[in-house]
Amino acid sequence: MSDSTASGGPTSDAATAATETSGSPTSDPTGTETGADATATSTPTDPGTSDPTTSTTGPDPGTTTSEETTGGPIGPGRVVAYFTAWAVYDREYHVDDIPADKLTHVNYAFANLTADGNCVLGDSYADIEKVYGDEDPNAPFKGSFNQLKQLKQQHGHLRTLISVGGYTWSTNFAPNAATEQGRASIASSCVQFMRDYGFDGVDIDWEFPASPQEGQDYSALLAALRAELDGAGAEDGAEYLLTIAAPAGQANLANLDLPGIAASVDWINLMAYDFAGPWMATTTFNAALYSPADDPDPNNAGLSDDAAVTTILDAGVPPGKLVLGVPFYGRSFAGAGAGSDGLFSSFSGAGPGTWEPGIVDYHDIAANYAPTLTRHWHDEARVPWLYDAGNDLFITYDDPESMQHKMDYIAARGLGGAMFWELAGDTQDSALLTVLADALLP
Repeated sequence: MSDSTASGGPTSDAATAATETSGSPTSDPTGTETGADATATSTPTDPGTSDPTTSTTGPDPGTTTSEETTGGPIGPGRVVAYFTAWAVYDREYHVDDIPADKLTHVNYAFANLTADGNCVLGDSYADIEKVYGDEDPNAPFKGSFNQLKQLKQQHGHLRTLISVGGYTWSTNFAPNAATEQGRASIASSCVQFMRDYGFDGVDIDWEFPASPQEGQDYSALLAALRAELDGAGAEDGAEYLLTIAAPAGQANLANLDLPGIAASVDWINLMAYDFAGPWMATTTFNAALYSPADDPDPNNAGLSDDAAVTTILDAGVPPGKLVLGVPFYGRSFAGAGAGSDGLFSSFSGAGPGTWEPGIVDYHDIAANYAPTLTRHWHDEARVPWLYDAGNDLFITYDDPESMQHKMDYIAARGLGGAMFWELAGDTQDSALLTVLADALLP
């Protein structure tokens, strides 16, 4: 997800996949519009610490909106994680690193979609060829897919979905979804792929339908998938899942037939991040909970979790079918010398990143930026940012404090849980995921 990184998109080349980030493209990863329809990023800071350099901006500190509660366990709810194929390369993050006790679902990113509408392996080495430990080298498949099967055997509550598409591999959705034959091809192929490799469902990440007609085609595709999954489930004695990764930008949401989508899917994963990036005119927040009134750019007014959630619920989607996505990464901006401590400032380009310029994993932020940069907090947006005045470096991110506000929001709006992009971004002690699990799980 670049927009999505709920998704994002890897390539089939293993070396390239190893450099993929949170699934976000540099053009506009979350489904927000490039240019004016996007906002800044969020990064993690040290949970529970009190930083004497922290400052506050916005409405009265500690105020709570009418939509927000003050914490406490929500559960039970969904905690949906994305695991990326390319994590096993430079990131050295493998399935056995997944804290399964803190999750309900794992979405594997990604399977590719061919021009003729067939679901195929995205990275055959990472997916099914890499041998772990004492695995039988002659097994039908190995790699991360087999590791996920073993993980489910150890954690009976856990379910896995194959995510199809992503930012890079969405090209072939539109032409196939436009015809009944194409939809049938995608449905039969993806469901067979799911069954062949031991997944419990299919997650479609089409980034993004470009018109209302494509939005109608998307609904028809999901209806075909729902029917195919139900038929397979009846044969297998199983209940297979169907989900999607949805954009949070208002222009992209306007193209979707949201009631039609809701009729077919088990839930919608909202990619509520990548509201900001290098395509912006000024710095702002990657994943603001609420749109800050002091943002001088009027084009940013609809770029927030609350704006996207409200649009979707107002369209008639049941709250329990909407899962709020949160980022385990932030975005950095160089040359942000204007504005208020780098916020709402012009900038010269992407700042440093963990795997590519401008995108910083939370574990990197917590270890290498939060200890030395000044942390600021925006009471209306309910997210922090870091600023290095000496080097004009601005980093927008989420930390445990902002994650708790988002969990409170999920409870107040009656949403179906939380999704995050992606597992390798967190700290080794799961600083961000623990906030989600403590709030949403029994």
